[in-house]
Amino acid sequence: MTGGVLSAFFWTYWLAGWRPGLPMAATGELYRRATTMTFAAIVAAQVGSIFACRIDRESVFRAGLFSNPSVWLGIAAELALLLSLILVPPLRDVFGMAPLAFGEYSVLFAAPPIMLALEEGRKWVQRKRHGA
Repeated sequence: MTGGVLSAFFWTYWLAGWRPGLPMAATGELYRRATTMTFAAIVAAQVGSIFACRIDRESVFRAGLFSNPSVWLGIAAELALLLSLILVPPLRDVFGMAPLAFGEYSVLFAAPPIMLALEEGRKWVQRKRHGA
């Protein structure tokens, strides 16, 4: 998860033209977008993680993605809060957030299935090692 979140931070700078070796803005709009992207990536990764980590060794697909409606309610509330912090100007200003560009959202949409796939892969390996 950490690698993905850091990648999201640097992706924002990359989209703005930054390349390794160049100085990075430590203040201003680009910095705010990068830190907003970091926070949003943490939330997006947690969405995938909550499904994958609901069951220790078995696949979440065996238990069912929709078997716990409270999880979906929590995700909806979490995403609504995140979007409010990003899109509502007074909240955005108080929390030091910035609107994200279209390309940045593509990374966020990829995070939940990637986290889910990685955790499902880990559980598959664990089941194979322990003969389950």
